[in-house]
Amino acid sequence: MSTIQIDQLTFRYPGADAPVFDKLSLNLDTTWRLGLIGRNGRGKTTFMNLLRGQLSGHGLIKNPVTFNYFPDAAINRSQTVMAIMTSTGAEEWQASMELDRIGLDESYEQRLFDTLSGGEQTRVLLARGFVNENDFPLIDEPTNHLDIEGRQVVGAYLRQKQGFICVSHDESFLNLFVDHVMSLNRSSVDLVAGNVENWQVDKERRDNAAITQNEHLQHRIKQLSSRANIQREWAEKRERESNDSSSRRMAKKLMSRAKVFEHRTDIAIEQRKGLMNDVDQVDRLRTNVQQTSGGQLLFSLRDFSVKRQNGPLFQPVSLDFHRGDRLAIIGPNGVGKTSFLNLLRGQEKLAYDGYLMNDLPQDIGYLSQ
Repeated sequence: MSTIQIDQLTFRYPGADAPVFDKLSLNLDTTWRLGLIGRNGRGKTTFMNLLRGQLSGHGLIKNPVTFNYFPDAAINRSQTVMAIMTSTGAEEWQASMELDRIGLDESYEQRLFDTLSGGEQTRVLLARGFVNENDFPLIDEPTNHLDIEGRQVVGAYLRQKQGFICVSHDESFLNLFVDHVMSLNRSSVDLVAGNVENWQVDKERRDNAAITQNEHLQHRIKQLSSRANIQREWAEKRERESNDSSSRRMAKKLMSRAKVFEHRTDIAIEQRKGLMNDVDQVDRLRTNVQQTSGGQLLFSLRDFSVKRQNGPLFQPVSLDFHRGDRLAIIGPNGVGKTSFLNLLRGQEKLAYDGYLMNDLPQDIGYLSQ
């Protein structure tokens, strides 16, 4: 057992108003299955890049392990799966065992990597990260191309491993295997034993306590502000109207009290700011979508199926899709979900059986995985 030691780590991107990390200190056991969570922009990928030396900050990172990173952009995607696996220095028998553990049998070994589906490529690269037992994988968003079954398979695979950090927004996926959670919050970092569900229960309890205390502070601030304003206005009036030394002393005393009230108000405001720093406020997602009337037939399928060399990718399907409909396309990796969308968008030509009528507009919004 060894420890990754981080002491007083500070990092700020050039031109940024605030640092991503400010004097961060913690120890990470190299046997942990650590889930790294946090909202976008909190520094999850930055943290892993600091660990592996792609970024440099101030402070100390004492690192007793060899990191590898997923996804590895440097691989030759035109190679076979086995060539990619053994490019780490692993023996073929080791590569075969690791592929089998993640649900890819020997039939995948001589296939070209770039002919695999996105989910299959993900599995290969994850297995590659663990094929050398002494490496410590840093896994950044592995679920982007995994279907429901694939997430279960990969989750079970990672549960059998020790010593890695995994970043994901899919908390149900992380709950399948993590034994520690590191959460990058608005103004703090949590490091706790257990899974994301355990951390959420504790975080909600702390947030609710902070919100309740914040409401009390808001009420107190209003009281103090009102009293301070009254005291100050009355003291200023007395000071203006004072004609003798005794009255002026009394006016100065009242003015001093007014300043004390103002100071207490300022303290209460600062307390409220600090209290709410770690409570995330979730804004509603707003999209500028042109409203149109429903009913128009946009595409129609009759006994439709995409063809491949070894036969159809799925059973024939028939449906009508009208404007205003909301359709979910689900299925395992490699059955043609993305290809079908690209066919509808006019971005890919596919061989298919059956009938397809496509009357979708040209300006289609598209968000990839």
